[in-house]
Amino acid sequence: MTRTKVINEKQASVKDWYLKEYPTDEFGEYLNDEITFEDIIIGMYFREDFYKIAFNDGHGDSLVRERIFSKLAEMYGVDYGIIYDMWLGDKENKISLKRDFGIVVAFC
Repeated sequence: MTRTKVINEKQASVKDWYLKEYPTDEFGEYLNDEITFEDIIIGMYFREDFYKIAFNDGHGDSLVRERIFSKLAEMYGVDYGIIYDMWLGDKENKISLKRDFGIVVAFC
C-alpha cells in the first residue's frame, strides 16, 4: 500500500507553484526554494521585506510579487488589498493573523 502525504496548500512551496503556473517566466527561478505561502504571510505581518523573503540573492520582480499576492488573496479568502496593505506595512487596518488568515503564531 502506498502512502501519500497531503500538504496544506498554504504550506506548499511558492516556487513550485509559480514555476508550474508560469513556466515561461524566468524570474520564477530566482524564488527561494524553501519558502511557503504561509511563510510569506507571517513574514510580511511582522514587517519583513517581501523581496528578501521570497527571492534569492537580492532578485525581485513586481509582476511575480503581484501574482503571488493574488494567489495569497485567493488562498486565504481575503481581498488583494489586505495582502497589499500588509506588504506596505499598513497596520491601520488592524490585520489579524488569526482572524484574517487563520494562523496562530507561538512565541518561544
